[in-house]
Amino acid sequence: MGAIGFGPELYTGTVVSSVVARLATAPIAAIHFNQISQIGYIANLLAVPVMALVVAPAAFIALALSPLHLAPVGFWFVDLGLTWIQFVVGYLAEFDLAVRMIKTPMEGVLPLFSFGVLWCVLWSGKYGKSIGIIAAIIAVGLWAVTQRPEILIADQGRLIGVKAIRAVPLARKKAKDLLRMFGWTTMV
Repeated sequence: MGAIGFGPELYTGTVVSSVVARLATAPIAAIHFNQISQIGYIANLLAVPVMALVVAPAAFIALALSPLHLAPVGFWFVDLGLTWIQFVVGYLAEFDLAVRMIKTPMEGVLPLFSFGVLWCVLWSGKYGKSIGIIAAIIAVGLWAVTQRPEILIADQGRLIGVKAIRAVPLARKKAKDLLRMFGWTTMV
């Protein structure tokens, strides 16, 4: 068994684990928050390795150096890494394509999708996994055919949107901003 290296293998492992985690949580996050992060993978490619290779080790070193009153040395590197991560996230969040709003699926989609994925992960036989794949595909299909509601109501009831045959121009700037904020003008 060789020593742990700090070469491309460590970076690749960090990136692969980040991609796998995003793939596993993306459908659940999309269902709950009605949005998909379109450039989150790019942010993770730039931020997660810094967290794993700079911030976490530096925090550990800072704690180890604290009895010697040298913790600020380690925390300086923590600050450097976190500043980079905040810059990356802030910069990428400014893009118009950073987030795409999506419709809420009908009831039952999340449990069916979760069942399918869990079945695929937990089933050990070759042909049994097809049950999980079919369940997940059906869940995605049900999500795709879900109709948008006729009425959308903001969480505090201060804004109500009604589906119309034709677009109605909004006179108040505040209403336009609220619609944009909730993504009602762009939801599919």
